[in-house]
Amino acid sequence: MSLTNPVQFTHLHTHTPKGSLLDGYMRIDKAIEKALEWGMDSLGISDHGTMAAHPEFNNLCKENGIKPVFGMEAYITPDKTFKKADFESVNYTILTDDEGTAILNKKGKEQYIFKLFSKEEFSSHSENFSNVLEISPKSTMKKFLTEAKPHIQTKALEILERDYEELALAMGEKRPLSELKAKEKKPYLQIASDRVLMENVLGIEGDAARSNYFQWFPSISHLLLIALNDEGYRNLIALNNIAHLEGFYKKPRIDYGDIAKYGKGIAATSACLGGTIPQLIMKGKIEEAKKEVELYMNAFDEFYFEIQPSKQPEQWHVNKVLIEWSKEMGIPLIATSDVHMVTHDELAIHKQLMNINKGKEDDDDNDISVYDSCYFMHPQEFLDNGIPQEALQNAYDLAHRTNVTILDDNDWRYPVCEIPEGEDYDTYLMKLAEQGLFMRFMNDQTGKMDWNLYHERLYYELEVIRNKKISAYFVIVWDFLNFCHERNILTGPGRGSAAGSLVAYSLGVTNIDPIRWDLLFERFLNPERPGFPDVDSDVDGTRRAEVIDYLGNKYGHDKVTQVGTYITMACKSVLKDIGRVLGINHEEINELNKKIPDQMKLEDALLQVPEVGEFMEKYPDLLELALETESMPKTSSVHACAIVVSTDSLMDSIPLMRGKNEEIVSQYEGPELESIGFIKFDLLGLKNLSVIEGARALVEEKHGSAIDVNNYSFFDDPKVFELIQKGDTDGIFQLESDGMKGVFRGLKKVDFESVIAGVALYRPGPMANIPAYQRRANGTEKITYLSEEYEQFTKNTFGILIYQEQVMMLSQVMAGYSKGESDVLRKAIGKKKVELLDKALNELKTSLMRNGHSEELSDKICEEIRPFGAYGFNRSHAAAYAFVASQTAYFKARYPLEFFTSLLTVNAAKKKKVVKYIEDAKNHGIKILPPDINRSKLGYSIEGFNTIRMGLESVNNLGKAAIDEIVANQPYSSLSDYSLRSGKNAINKKNIETLSLSGVFDSFYPRTVNRMEILADAFVSKGDAENANKAYGEIDVFNNVAKLEKEKYYLGFYFSGHPLDGIGEDIDLSVPDGQTVKGKAIVSTIKEIITKKGDPMAFIDFSFKNEVVSSVVFPDTYNEEIVFRKKQTTYRDLLKEGMVVDVSGVFKYDLRRDERSFIITKVNVPVKANRKFWELEI
Repeated sequence: MSLTNPVQFTHLHTHTPKGSLLDGYMRIDKAIEKALEWGMDSLGISDHGTMAAHPEFNNLCKENGIKPVFGMEAYITPDKTFKKADFESVNYTILTDDEGTAILNKKGKEQYIFKLFSKEEFSSHSENFSNVLEISPKSTMKKFLTEAKPHIQTKALEILERDYEELALAMGEKRPLSELKAKEKKPYLQIASDRVLMENVLGIEGDAARSNYFQWFPSISHLLLIALNDEGYRNLIALNNIAHLEGFYKKPRIDYGDIAKYGKGIAATSACLGGTIPQLIMKGKIEEAKKEVELYMNAFDEFYFEIQPSKQPEQWHVNKVLIEWSKEMGIPLIATSDVHMVTHDELAIHKQLMNINKGKEDDDDNDISVYDSCYFMHPQEFLDNGIPQEALQNAYDLAHRTNVTILDDNDWRYPVCEIPEGEDYDTYLMKLAEQGLFMRFMNDQTGKMDWNLYHERLYYELEVIRNKKISAYFVIVWDFLNFCHERNILTGPGRGSAAGSLVAYSLGVTNIDPIRWDLLFERFLNPERPGFPDVDSDVDGTRRAEVIDYLGNKYGHDKVTQVGTYITMACKSVLKDIGRVLGINHEEINELNKKIPDQMKLEDALLQVPEVGEFMEKYPDLLELALETESMPKTSSVHACAIVVSTDSLMDSIPLMRGKNEEIVSQYEGPELESIGFIKFDLLGLKNLSVIEGARALVEEKHGSAIDVNNYSFFDDPKVFELIQKGDTDGIFQLESDGMKGVFRGLKKVDFESVIAGVALYRPGPMANIPAYQRRANGTEKITYLSEEYEQFTKNTFGILIYQEQVMMLSQVMAGYSKGESDVLRKAIGKKKVELLDKALNELKTSLMRNGHSEELSDKICEEIRPFGAYGFNRSHAAAYAFVASQTAYFKARYPLEFFTSLLTVNAAKKKKVVKYIEDAKNHGIKILPPDINRSKLGYSIEGFNTIRMGLESVNNLGKAAIDEIVANQPYSSLSDYSLRSGKNAINKKNIETLSLSGVFDSFYPRTVNRMEILADAFVSKGDAENANKAYGEIDVFNNVAKLEKEKYYLGFYFSGHPLDGIGEDIDLSVPDGQTVKGKAIVSTIKEIITKKGDPMAFIDFSFKNEVVSSVVFPDTYNEEIVFRKKQTTYRDLLKEGMVVDVSGVFKYDLRRDERSFIITKVNVPVKANRKFWELEI
């Protein structure tokens, strides 16, 4: 195909991965490459119902000299308040009676639909009535086009012969029916089939009669909108926001009233076959279609008939009609190819994206022909497919008439924060910082704060902030965190590099002294780096909504929104999704994913994880598709912490959508919002702060001690660091993993400095240095430095590079880098791209040697830095994490009862964690009591000396409404009293079963009573004799094992006992790697897979008395031939879920996954303990 364009053309109807999730596969960068290759100078975007990809599209187009054209393919409906998914008519109601089904027409007259055919025949008649039938109360009405299809087709041919002249005249067709090809007849046959149903089923004949009974309209259809100018773009935003915030029902919808109000500055087209006009044409409703044309012409500044090059007969037919109408009405044509991919070769990838979207496996018969022409076509292909040249030229001309500049405006949109009269933001910030620093001096417990040193640093930072014109930003952050302090909402010490700022510390924005802990301001705010800093603030997770509400009340709720984000298909996710649609065993995929480190790209996994390459040899299609779709956006979400506060109403400024909890969220992501001048604030709700605040409140309630968690000196408490050094860190922020425990167990002494180091060391970059750090800290290895200068920034880490700031300072002092250049080096290292890292290190080596250092030393320094390409931590971030870790460790060490009560309450929904934490609490001498109808509240609570009572929210299947009702009416004297005083939420059948069989009602009875008897009595007190009799009949079979299984089901674990009681013992699962562990366990779950060699192996969860252990049973053991009960068998055939077994195995620690695997070496099955698995008595 010639690359010379036969005519000027612009693709205006396109769908991108981010804007048309799991549908659009036109990658913007690839489309731009193709446009440039073909000499195109402009490109449009028009995603399904969103504007999410506009900023990315704008930036890439501008970078490549392409004119961007901004649009959206909207979903339109006559009335967006109408919620019924009714595709045939908005003017009927389904009725039923003993004789059959009827419709109520517009005039209120019943019209029975069974006139000619039987009910069974009608149930399979017309796909065009499918949506009518789907909402019918008759289940049989959901079957279509089966037995009656041939009958309808025969009748339709008769109708077509009869009505062809009328239809041809309406469609502008001059040829007789006999000259039409089969595909040309298809649209006419569709209309004829509708008339068969109208006339023979409903008894309605003629256009007038049909119109009298039905006003047919699609309940939702497509409408392509293109912004002509800034006014049009604002109106496009308004329509988007109306669709998402007011009109959303399955899709974001606008209606005719909306386009009449917001059509100014917008060009519209009739869209694809999903548009209202094409739909009406295909239905033969010509007059209705022409009325739509008139409506759109009145609503918008410009209107076009959109035609597309497609092999579909329906599209060919619509093109033909619209070309005729264009001549008749003087409405210009516009050509598009409804681009969903860049090349036709990507059709198979697009198909799999659609399969992921629909949650289905691949089906070779799946018809995707509708997308066959939906790619980035060359202009010549349009002409070859019969598209008139004028339609291509019109697309180009329209593109070049547009002039949208809004996305190029990057002036900061500061919200107006009230400050005292006579002050500006610079002077007010200085006053707040000076006052705050003075208070820090007054509260200093160390006596080591140097007034001159701190003031010099403070004024230096203030000058940098003033020069960058961001004082207002700091004032706004101070304001909402000050609100938190006034309302006793616990805030964190800081997050990220902001902890390196003395101004932030003075304001109370952060709570860790950057001078005492040697934190670098330039890592946070580099004088030579443009743009805003990120001040990441943590608050008690249960109270974050209060802070957002405060911002809304202060600045206006229409000016505050949470920020959207897009979840992409990372390596593990894409393998799981593509594996599912290809029908690959999901257990195989899950096991493979366990071997791949988080955040690793598939290309890297292929090189670094041998099992991945072996797997891809077995499933080559998986590799090809996964590589193509990795990093594709999969779904929209709400950013965990980002919030935008604006000067103007966001309804008119940015496109919005709703999150899963109905919160209003931006469609643009954080960096995109910042690029057009919006100010983003990061406020994270941290559950660990909820644990700390819960423990603090309980200590104050129980002991009368009011602990100021942000001012207490945890740094000097030996109990805190003894606990960390012992590895007693379950429930401690950032320190729970086995690997992190190992870091501190390997140190003779732990202090706050070593906790900072440990948090930073246990990352992929510096992780290899952990043993050397431990040896040097313990004095068993000599501390050496590469040079005297090198010592000054690695002294407190024993000569080992751990932090990003060390690299920055090294490059400044030893290589002569400016602060800005050192920050560029840091960023290059952090990109995790080998070519960027190599380039940066080569430049560093050159600078080191230029500054008088030997080549040998320069090489050594560069090799020390190289591991940071994996993931180096910044010290400020590590220090903030260490602070929260020390806070939680303080409460665990000093107030374990209050700590565990709060910890269990915050994590109540996470059953695996609850089991671990309860076991840990028991190890600390704390007794756990089961949930009780009179003593339990919502969460866990302290009850007596060293005792915690489980809360009702820890009981599965018990909703919050029922819990609130139960707690409000406590106490109860009996089951009868409970039933008499409880509403419907608390005494429905499900909740009665839950409360009885979980043990919540136990306190009404002696300890020996059977819980099935309690259930029966509960039904009696409720007046439910039928279910009471059923329960009474099951008392004898409800033994202790059944009781324990119900406990596990409702509570998530065995509570009153364990099936292994009397036959099994607690075993020590904390043994070193490689040491054999033996004991009795129950087979909880068995998941079998087939290896590449075709051998079965299994992943089995074994429930020991004190812990559930996930294990691997490799083929040699799983398929080992054994003799059991005098018969030859294998463990594969013998093992069943629920069996009691004797197991032997060894633990093996997997550094990449940061977890231990239990490798089974031997299994024995005791016969008597498993008699229920064999029919014969033993």
